[in-house]
Amino acid sequence: MACSCPDSDAHTTGNARTMTSSPEPSSQGEAEAYRALLELASRQTGVDLERYKEGGLHRHAVRRCRILGLNTFVDYLAYAQTYTEELTRLLQGCMVSVSSFFRDAEVFGELAHSLRELVGRQPGGVPLRAWVPACATGEEAYSIAMLLAETVHEHAVPRQVRIFATDIDQEALEFARAGRYDAAELEGLGAERLARWFVADGEGWRVGKALRELCVFSLHDLTGHPPFIRMDLVSCRNVLIYFKPEQQAELISSFHFALNPDGLLFLGKAESIGAAQALFEPVDAAGKLYRRRTSTGAEHVPGFRYGLPDRLARVVPRQHARPQRDVLAEQARDLVAEAYGPPGVLVDAHFEPLYFFGASRRYFALPVASADFSVFALVLPELRGELKALGVRMRQDAADVLRGMGAQVRIGDATLKVRPVLRRVAGPDGAPSGAVLISFEETTVKPMPPVDAAGEGLAAAEAADEIARLCQELADTREHLQAVIEELESSNEELQALNEEIQAASEELQSSNEELQASNEELTTLNEALRLKSLEYVQLNTTLANIQDSIRSSLVVVDRDGRVTRFNALAGRIFGLLPDDIGQFLYGVPCHLDLPLLRQWVTGVVAGEGSRVEHVQQRDLHYLIQVDPYLDDAGCTAGAVLTFTDISDLRRAEDARAHSEARFRQVWDSSVEGLLVVKPDGEMVLVNPSIAQMFGYGEDELVGQPVDMLVPEAQRKGHGLQRERYHHSPAQAQALMSRRNLHGCRKDGSEFAIELSLGSLNIDGVDHVLATVSDVTERSLAEELLKASERRLRLALDAARAGSWEWFVDSNNNFWSDELWALYGLEPQAITPSYDAWRQLVHPVDRGRVESVVTGASARGERFEVEWRVNLPGDAPPRWLLSIGQPVRDDEGRVCSYIGISTDITERKRAEHELLRHRQNLESLVDARTRELLQAKEAAESANRAKSAFLANMSHEIRTPLNAVLGMARIMQRDGVSPTQAEQLGKIDGAAQHMLGVINDILDLSKIEAEKF
Repeated sequence: MACSCPDSDAHTTGNARTMTSSPEPSSQGEAEAYRALLELASRQTGVDLERYKEGGLHRHAVRRCRILGLNTFVDYLAYAQTYTEELTRLLQGCMVSVSSFFRDAEVFGELAHSLRELVGRQPGGVPLRAWVPACATGEEAYSIAMLLAETVHEHAVPRQVRIFATDIDQEALEFARAGRYDAAELEGLGAERLARWFVADGEGWRVGKALRELCVFSLHDLTGHPPFIRMDLVSCRNVLIYFKPEQQAELISSFHFALNPDGLLFLGKAESIGAAQALFEPVDAAGKLYRRRTSTGAEHVPGFRYGLPDRLARVVPRQHARPQRDVLAEQARDLVAEAYGPPGVLVDAHFEPLYFFGASRRYFALPVASADFSVFALVLPELRGELKALGVRMRQDAADVLRGMGAQVRIGDATLKVRPVLRRVAGPDGAPSGAVLISFEETTVKPMPPVDAAGEGLAAAEAADEIARLCQELADTREHLQAVIEELESSNEELQALNEEIQAASEELQSSNEELQASNEELTTLNEALRLKSLEYVQLNTTLANIQDSIRSSLVVVDRDGRVTRFNALAGRIFGLLPDDIGQFLYGVPCHLDLPLLRQWVTGVVAGEGSRVEHVQQRDLHYLIQVDPYLDDAGCTAGAVLTFTDISDLRRAEDARAHSEARFRQVWDSSVEGLLVVKPDGEMVLVNPSIAQMFGYGEDELVGQPVDMLVPEAQRKGHGLQRERYHHSPAQAQALMSRRNLHGCRKDGSEFAIELSLGSLNIDGVDHVLATVSDVTERSLAEELLKASERRLRLALDAARAGSWEWFVDSNNNFWSDELWALYGLEPQAITPSYDAWRQLVHPVDRGRVESVVTGASARGERFEVEWRVNLPGDAPPRWLLSIGQPVRDDEGRVCSYIGISTDITERKRAEHELLRHRQNLESLVDARTRELLQAKEAAESANRAKSAFLANMSHEIRTPLNAVLGMARIMQRDGVSPTQAEQLGKIDGAAQHMLGVINDILDLSKIEAEKF
């Protein structure tokens, strides 16, 4: 974030320096001068520079030496002693003001979460206070103000929010109080926050009244002034990195003193709390957000270079000012606790030991392998389980005291029954601290002695002595305890008196505030009077600044010694001038141009040599430098005025013109077409090599000669008349400017075909003629050959009764040859050839089919072939045409037109019709014969079905009696018959079986014919 500390990365650039090396405090004299310079700057500015890191201070001191042109710290110390304002400039150069709204947004998100928890724990109506040290130009202070206000608004509990933003840079504080920022600086806020907390102010935005009233900006030195107190948040980001380690530790301790219990400390990403782990606990270690721990020792009151106000110095308690009896009482309490108190240990909320009491060491031992130093890892195993159980109950329950059951522990030769007791320890003002006191109540376990009838215990004398000793010891203890109680009462009385003094001091401070308020009202009246005077000065200065900034040149004004007295914004292009460089030597300011003679030029003008104008070039930049004397009211030279005019565009235009002329000459000489420029009287003033070669002349032979020498002798008279009409008749000149095919005359007198085009060319206000001449001899020959080829093609088309056509796809216009008009049955030029006209010529029956083929092929960019009838009058015989089209593509591959032919195929279609008629007749005869064959097939199949039915019926009728015959024959064979009868019955059975097989075969055949197999 922002801070007012030495910049660790400051550097300077420039080449107008007289210093060749950086001063180093290597020698004893340089080291002493450097230390003396820091001491002098500390006394002059009130800022103790000894507390800052050495490297940053040294770099800034070296930079100032270079700017002033000094070689050693001894010289710089002498200069600073003479010009004490240089010490202020040195300190201002060490200031760093790098700030932005909600820098590191993810860290601010964690801060918002912690603030909501903090506000939720506080009772309603308690003010919410934050301190932003080293606030610079106020972005972080306003960011935290928005965050706190939004957090309070979420809880819907009204409470006062106050942010104290401090810095040692008065100019930065003035900027922060004004609260005006550019739109670019507020890009990360979001539309909602911007509309809620800011108001538009010209091209920028100004902090709204509601947000501005939450912040108080004040001059404050972290290392010299006492800290603000009773803060809920301290945001000190990227400040500690500029201090020495011991000062960092002191500031961390001061922040602990300034914060309320559980207050938050917000540091930069490169910073940490160092060894102050006992003072703060991390909330977000990565984002460097910490929470204040409750100190277990005496509260640290930081010391300050400037001391405390007299009224507070006597009421702030200090360790060395405590009465001696308080110290003795505290030591006595420690002795009592050590002598009579049980062994114990004080642990924090994480059960990590903070302090050991009494002989507690015998209950703890270091772990063997792990580095766990919690009390559970250190305690003896016999007590570990019960102690963990009590710790868990202490976290979960609200009890203030928990007592264990105890366990026997072997300590040396003795056996003890140890009972752990846990007690909560409250923080200051009774606030929960999370600390717990663990004490171990010991009871000696005596072994059971053997029964001895003779033994009856101690003797009476010994018992009396022991009782007397114990009574005396008890009396001494009571007396000592009474003394301790009296000392405590005395300490309480002194503390009460001290509280009364603090109350009185607070009342005095309140009255002082009222006096300051009255003084502020008086100062307001004086400020109003000063404001009116300042307004006049501002108006005059604004007028001069507007005039100065309206000049489109870099302007620098120097005095007689070369010190800068005024400059405009454009001067930053030449010199590395900053607003605080007024009074610096111009020759020591970084310069972007190489001006080794600048001092000599200015000195000469101041000495009365008059104005001086110089041209300076640095890479592709060109400047015109003008040094004029600056005259005061008396007319004497009081300095010099330096103006730097950027003429880079002019030089580039001149270079572009030279390049253009070179390119024109290159194009003129390399053109394959003949070019010549002719005066109105016909004299050739400029010719290119192509035309000279074309006509057989040299370039020098044509320049200055009349153009008529290039025209055939028979046409020269007419050429002169045309030239006159070209210059005096604009209407005819327009016609003559188009390309025309003419003849030219070579040097040897031979004529050849040329193509001529004319154009106007104005040279120095005189109209000339630019003629472009092309040798078209070969093209003329090609055109003649093309015409002959066209005649042969026309004869072929006439013989084939065909015509050619061309269809221009984009315009739908057509070209029809003479033969095509006759095929369409039209007189030549009877209608305008077009796609729509051709479409009407297609017979209505064929029109849909033909148009579908043509449009489909056109969409795909393909060749098409289609037959169609011409739409002729009803009494005319039909005429069939075959149209074949081929696509023609342009340079980009797009179909731009179709060319093709249409051939008369009427005779072919008539032959096809006769062939179709004969084919149809033959097909009818074949159909009749086929029907006859089908009828015969059906009759045969019917007879076959009747036969199959007959055989099936007959088979069934025969099988019935035949089965009866077989049955009777077999019965007779079983009853016993004669051999003769048996033989006859066997024959009957065999014949019947044969007949039955025949019948079965007939049935199978019938099934096959009936397709029932």
